[in-house]
Amino acid sequence: MKDIKLRFWNTDYKNPIMEYGSIRDLDKMYRAQDKNIMLSTGLQDVAGKDIYEGDILVSTSEKNGNVYKIIYDTDLCSFMLSFKTLAHYIESHSELKIIGNIYENLELI
Repeated sequence: MKDIKLRFWNTDYKNPIMEYGSIRDLDKMYRAQDKNIMLSTGLQDVAGKDIYEGDILVSTSEKNGNVYKIIYDTDLCSFMLSFKTLAHYIESHSELKIIGNIYENLELI
């Protein structure tokens, strides 16, 4: 069985931290006060970093430098790239670079 990677924004500390784990760590994650659990997409960016729900990315192939947010669409059962009010399927993750996430770098959106 493939291990599902997760991360969560743990606000139990004075200075909140991002913690990483797997499906086996869910009990620890649910004990946190603020349960902002994010799933791994199973994809990696241009630098080989795992891409998670809530990550903020920039396309390295676009001249305009659009900034995207990774969301999970429950109706489509798929991770999507969200840009302003639009969302579309992730077609090529090899051209995406993680520049932050919605908890630590919301100003990037």
